[in-house]
Amino acid sequence: QELARIKGPGRLYKEFEITQLQKPIVLCGITLNFEDISPSQTQYSVKLRDDLSDWVEKKNVYLNEPIYWYYTGRRDLAEVLVKQAGADSLRGYLSVPKTLDSDGCR
Repeated sequence: QELARIKGPGRLYKEFEITQLQKPIVLCGITLNFEDISPSQTQYSVKLRDDLSDWVEKKNVYLNEPIYWYYTGRRDLAEVLVKQAGADSLRGYLSVPKTLDSDGCR
């Protein structure tokens, strides 16, 4: 049911896998820079920003804990969630409104 809401009509869903931490990636206009994974691989730290904002740091985020992000100057809400963590890799998804399709999210 949760995945249906995230993948529902009006939303774009983009999965990601990061194998090199400390190297920023850009998804749908949001830059994600994953910096740290806890030794137990249950928490991570990340910095986020869009083209118009400064970096926002989220520390000690648990796996399967969503991070919600509003694009600067818009009412569009993005959701980032990391589902799996390894010693130096992360897997998860980004969910954004389809109104951002013009930003190359497909």
